[in-house]
Amino acid sequence: MPINFTNHEDHFMRAIAHHSAGRYSEAEAAYRQVLQMNPNHAGALQNMGVLAFQVGRNDAAIPLLKRAIEVAPNNPTIYCNLGDAYTALRHGDEALACYQKSVALDPNMATTHNNLGIVYSRLGKVAEAIKSWKRAIELSDRPIGNSRVLVGLGGGGGELANESKLLSAAAHNNLGNAYLQEIEVEMAVDCHQKACDLNPHYANAHSNLLRDYTHLPNVPKDKLLDLHRKWWTLHASNVQPLKRTNDPDPERKLRVGFISPDFREHSVTHFLLPIFENIDRSKFDLVCYSGVMRPDEFTQMLANRTTLWRNSLSAQDDALAKMVQDDKIDILFDLSGHTSDHRLRVFAFRPAPVQVTYLGYPMTTGGDCIDYRITDPISDPPGMTDSQYAEKLFRLPHTTWCYRPPVNTPCEEVAPSVRNPTLPFTFGSFNNCSKISDINFRMWAGVLKAVPESRILLKASAMADNNTRKKIHANFEKNGVAADRVVLVPQQLDLSSHFAYYGNIDLGLDTYSYNGTTTTCEAIWMNVPVLTLAGDMHISRVGACLLSNVGLEDLVANSEQEFIDIAARYARDKEALAASRKGLRSRLQASPLMNAKQFAGDFENALRTMWRTWCKDPK
Repeated sequence: MPINFTNHEDHFMRAIAHHSAGRYSEAEAAYRQVLQMNPNHAGALQNMGVLAFQVGRNDAAIPLLKRAIEVAPNNPTIYCNLGDAYTALRHGDEALACYQKSVALDPNMATTHNNLGIVYSRLGKVAEAIKSWKRAIELSDRPIGNSRVLVGLGGGGGELANESKLLSAAAHNNLGNAYLQEIEVEMAVDCHQKACDLNPHYANAHSNLLRDYTHLPNVPKDKLLDLHRKWWTLHASNVQPLKRTNDPDPERKLRVGFISPDFREHSVTHFLLPIFENIDRSKFDLVCYSGVMRPDEFTQMLANRTTLWRNSLSAQDDALAKMVQDDKIDILFDLSGHTSDHRLRVFAFRPAPVQVTYLGYPMTTGGDCIDYRITDPISDPPGMTDSQYAEKLFRLPHTTWCYRPPVNTPCEEVAPSVRNPTLPFTFGSFNNCSKISDINFRMWAGVLKAVPESRILLKASAMADNNTRKKIHANFEKNGVAADRVVLVPQQLDLSSHFAYYGNIDLGLDTYSYNGTTTTCEAIWMNVPVLTLAGDMHISRVGACLLSNVGLEDLVANSEQEFIDIAARYARDKEALAASRKGLRSRLQASPLMNAKQFAGDFENALRTMWRTWCKDPK
């Protein structure tokens, strides 16, 4: 028998209980009852806005929160929530104004400082972001606003505002992300470890800690595997697998599911589209479970090529697993690994007979519930890397990736220093700063010392931050190279400008041990050859695979000294450089890296082989 609530405060408390438990439909209904009784109930308006944000209705959140501000103009938490909604919509200036107003109303509210750090970071103001997160940590042991109002959307996971330890964990997590961008990997590790200590159930912070370790070149491989396995022990050991009823017919049409928050303008989408565009739809149905907060034209391009598209943004892990089970998915793909907003825990429920990880993460997930990892013989040579994974490696015959470049991007075959002899020979890398290790600084400085009149051009979003720029220059100076030989350029938001900048580079230099993938493909597409150092892990062999597929094996070094020697040889021998650049885009187009039909066929064969293997012993 339903409880008879007699006033709107009872309804409000019931709504908060539903909201905190993740019962969003029930919460929304209860909030609406409150507003029917009192249209000017600021808390109900605010939390309705928060709820709209949490389920991905970002545009709907803003008018609700603005209405709440009209009713309660001096409430700092509402401004904080409105800033979160603007942040989700990538309206950085509006978000910044809201957070600054919240700080003006209450300078001691840790949640606002935490979320202010997020928008500063997205605006490229890393130093300000770090300052905000340090302040949030200082304040996190104090009372935070009204505990009956949900705040902290940017990093607190929707917990109530009086959960100060969880907020401190969120601030440490965000601070760790900033340190990673500032090439302070050890400090990032410390922050993410602290976040995990404060909140042992903070799965995303734990994943960020694992991601940090991918940027440390000398972590023992068995330790990396153990660290990844521990994530599953801590966050998924209590999961009960679902029962499946998939028909074990080895040759029937298969339903293939993909889970990702990155079905948008993202590198995952660029490599996924060739599969979706060329796979045999008479043999495979494609189903996407999208956690995209802000869909774009690439979201729609993927959706147009699927049999079924589901918005999984607000679904809890158990609900999403049940959705996959009900859709009778035969083969389920994780496309994120331990990157942001992943849904790895869904795979612990075993909602599909065959489960695979692909594209998004360059290491093992650590999960025994994931059967396969898609790779190739160059990135993961048989016998070299198999023991580094919890998953079984499934090697495609040529390459792990099929590149889909943007349209209408011009290029120059002639190297800048050849076209204009007055220009210094320019090496370059457009990879994220977090991939630049101490080995890179030492090796790149060795290249510049071997070619005295040369310079290096580095372009990344973190280059907009003065502290990052100073650290990069200091690292080169420590290795004997003057700062004026190191050109630092922020990332361009405009895609055409970004690609045009490759025209300033004579020879690309890959990062180590975390190789570039999209950036290497982009460089080759723009007729810029890339020099890579190959290691003994997938993460340090991506460059070798990409270059080998376009016939540039001579640009794959096997030691630091060989890397330096090859770079110097190309800088001296302009004819060899010209030969490498000539027709490079055409070579890429003719290679397995852009043969979408061949790649889709290889992918289909992989799916069918995995399925047939399961059908022999269905469990």
